[in-house]
Amino acid sequence: MRGRKGLVTRGRKLIFTFLVSFGIILCVCPVPRAMAMENSLPGQKVAVTVGMKDNGREVGMKAGEVMQIELQTLGSAGYSWEFEDFDTDHFEIVSKEARVISDRIGAPVMRLWQLRAKKSGNARIVMYNYRLWEGREKSVNRFFLDVTIE
Repeated sequence: MRGRKGLVTRGRKLIFTFLVSFGIILCVCPVPRAMAMENSLPGQKVAVTVGMKDNGREVGMKAGEVMQIELQTLGSAGYSWEFEDFDTDHFEIVSKEARVISDRIGAPVMRLWQLRAKKSGNARIVMYNYRLWEGREKSVNRFFLDVTIE
């Protein structure tokens, strides 16, 4: 019994030491100003830029044009924006990016998606902001657009 208690105490000390060390590293290391682009196409000309101010609105664009969606999230708390049933008939994702918008640790992050309109028609973009392990039903925000593509 005595050996088990010593093992538990030693394990707690190791975890504590790790957490303190990790905290010191976070405080000392500079926060990057921008995270790397994922699937980036350099020089992409954006025709339409939308964000939370456009939530629930209707926007228009032409086939072949690129729309940029900009939404803030608290990634440090595990939140992310996820598409609901992404419309691959009308759009393709040409790039995704995360930008740090503050030097403060734990500050919100700006997520950007560039979508190219593939063909004319009407489409809806729906996104939810939630922790993946909690599920969409516990989302803290919803973003949607009705898009008319000429």
